[in-house]
Amino acid sequence: SGQAAIYNNLSLAYRALGLYRHSNRMAQRTIEIRRRTRDLNSVANGLTILVGNDVLSGDMRAARARYAELEALGSLPQVDQDGVWSLGVAWSAGWLDIAERDGSAALPHLRKALAYVEPYAETSFRILIETDICEASLRRGDLATALESSRVATELFAAREDPSLGVGMSPGHVWWWRHCALAAK
Repeated sequence: SGQAAIYNNLSLAYRALGLYRHSNRMAQRTIEIRRRTRDLNSVANGLTILVGNDVLSGDMRAARARYAELEALGSLPQVDQDGVWSLGVAWSAGWLDIAERDGSAALPHLRKALAYVEPYAETSFRILIETDICEASLRRGDLATALESSRVATELFAAREDPSLGVGMSPGHVWWWRHCALAAK
């Protein structure tokens, strides 16, 4: 539905502004519509947005609950038609581990998420996952991996024609973690 797509886009715009409660409301509306239309692939996308918002706002209890709901969707037919569910589960698990300051646990999830998006022509997801790999690597003291992943992320970002990432995160996030990797050198 067009209305659900608009709510989804608004949820990402609100996230980029740090307005996580507003973003959550829009994502919830998207999920409600998508459940009614049995578009479980888009429900998975909405739950992934909610997990991310909860992590960003520091509500780990809610993030874990939404992650459990996202994982449970995997038992339903046609939930992973284009890999959105698999990507969401892997990436969200990495985010949860990073938020809990366990870079070692996060890396396998993030590498799995990266493998899902590497074939995509659009680079927003790859840029952000490389940035998350940088953060996880710094948390575990692996400076070489942090520097390399932040280099890849910033080079991919610099090569873009459009400076926005379009996935609810600021380009400043990418550059901040590059700075952190360089400062740790």
